[in-house]
Amino acid sequence: MSVFSVKIDRNNIVIMNNSPKKVLLRLVMVDYEVTTLTYDQERVPKVIHDEVTINKELKENEKIEVKATIENIKKVSIIFKDLESEVTLREDHEI
Repeated sequence: MSVFSVKIDRNNIVIMNNSPKKVLLRLVMVDYEVTTLTYDQERVPKVIHDEVTINKELKENEKIEVKATIENIKKVSIIFKDLESEVTLREDHEI
């Protein structure tokens, strides 16, 4: 079972803690898919990355919204700390 659920609401990424435990949300990394032009004027897909530092505790069923830079979100990675076991973990969500 995933600790978090991730939804896209307009230009916001909504992250909800599904765990019964309190967690420390440290960092959200977002991958966006864009189209770029090569030197030959050929269109090619490319993935760009963005990071948002949060450092906020989330209780069970508590959510937080992170503003998306652009709409074409490909993946959201969440770095968090389990406050009971004091372990830092990563959870990836493909959109």
